[in-house]
Amino acid sequence: MDVFAALQITMTLDCLIAYLLLLGILPLRGDVTLVREGKVQAVIVIPERATRVVVYAAKELVEHVQRASGAKMDVVSESLAQADSRPRVYLGPCRESDVDVGRLAPEAFVLRVTEKSMVISGDDSGGDPLDSDTRAGTLWGVYEWLDRDLGVRWLWPGELGMQVPHSRTVAAKSCEGTQSPRFFQRRIRSGLGFESSHPALGF
Repeated sequence: MDVFAALQITMTLDCLIAYLLLLGILPLRGDVTLVREGKVQAVIVIPERATRVVVYAAKELVEHVQRASGAKMDVVSESLAQADSRPRVYLGPCRESDVDVGRLAPEAFVLRVTEKSMVISGDDSGGDPLDSDTRAGTLWGVYEWLDRDLGVRWLWPGELGMQVPHSRTVAAKSCEGTQSPRFFQRRIRSGLGFESSHPALGF
């Protein structure tokens, strides 16, 4: 094979790979594929004693990925995940996530995607995840990823207000960062008698 023929083959392969990447069939380097062509490729891992916030965050992730792709991801504890060779989505303070949640600001979260795993771990408390006094950093991290990579939009409450783009292949794009709430609190203080258990509010 002469040099020109080899160069032509190389250029053809490069063009093919670029085309598949454009279509979303092949993930970019560093991405984690959760679902490929309607088949689950990764598993969601939560701590052995997961908080209600982490359990709810896992439920929300499963539901929205299923709405988009038709595939339902498994949720397992860290001990059961040891026997699973698939890429992992770590939610909450898992041992393998390598995140010190105690050093995070109130309701901040870490979102990190490498070649073999996605980590979403935040500052959480043990209350009802939908209660305004509950710190739910991991849940906000899941919503951030759903908005960023899956294109989910919550326009108003209810089914009609939720927009989930359909895609038989779902991948988490390579990233790493820590995000904190932009506001000191997320509701209006109702008066002098109002008290909150949130440690950052100071009242």
